[in-house]
Amino acid sequence: AANPPDLFRNRLVLMVAGLLVVAVLVRQFLAVSENRMLVTAVAEQALRDPLTGLANRARFDERLEHAMRLRERDGSSVGVISLDLNDFKLVNDNLGHAVGDELLIGVAERLRHAVRSVDTVARPGGDEFCLLVSGGADAPHLVADRVAQAFDQPFVIAGHELPMRPSIGLAI
Repeated sequence: AANPPDLFRNRLVLMVAGLLVVAVLVRQFLAVSENRMLVTAVAEQALRDPLTGLANRARFDERLEHAMRLRERDGSSVGVISLDLNDFKLVNDNLGHAVGDELLIGVAERLRHAVRSVDTVARPGGDEFCLLVSGGADAPHLVADRVAQAFDQPFVIAGHELPMRPSIGLAI
């Protein structure tokens, strides 16, 4: 029978080898955990508008599809509120894209406060926003009223008072 060399019978060498194996396994575990977190973060970013943090078109479509399946199953009401900002192009052209971006962020914040936690607010692009409202038959109308009221006060951005009015559509 072959015997291992004397070097491998030394306790110190065996302990160092064991520690190295443990260190490599811990490092691999940390790398896998970090990769999972990164994949989750990228997947989440892929469904969010990078400027406003709202849902993007893909997430909105996903949630709308889910709401329609629930409607078929439960008969629950589904409402979609669509809006775009009137004269938004004038803000970008006259005050610059930085002010336009801040305005979009402000609109997103007001819309978040106008809806319930179960509703979805999305920015498919540009100055367009969509809201998905589920629940009782009155919910879409109530949310649409709150959305309209959210624009009663002008936006104040970079020292400019911007009274914005949206065009709003509601489908139930």
